[in-house]
Amino acid sequence: MNALDFNCKDINIRVWAHDYPSRRDILDLAREHIAKEVLKHIPTGVSWYVWVLPVASSYGSDAEQLFFSSCQPSCGDQESI
Repeated sequence: MNALDFNCKDINIRVWAHDYPSRRDILDLAREHIAKEVLKHIPTGVSWYVWVLPVASSYGSDAEQLFFSSCQPSCGDQESI
């Protein structure tokens, strides 16, 4: 925040979330749930906002790599095919 910012809040919560259709359908509900949890932990008079930002993404993990490697035949298997 700086002198040129308007409507600054004491607490700024930004959630970057993978964007897919079913998530878009519940975006406001998810934000409201986060906001209710925030209100349990901040004193009265503290200003805040929750901003959920759906972003385009591509996801991979070690589990995905293990799955793909287990699906590929080994060199010995290829010779017998």
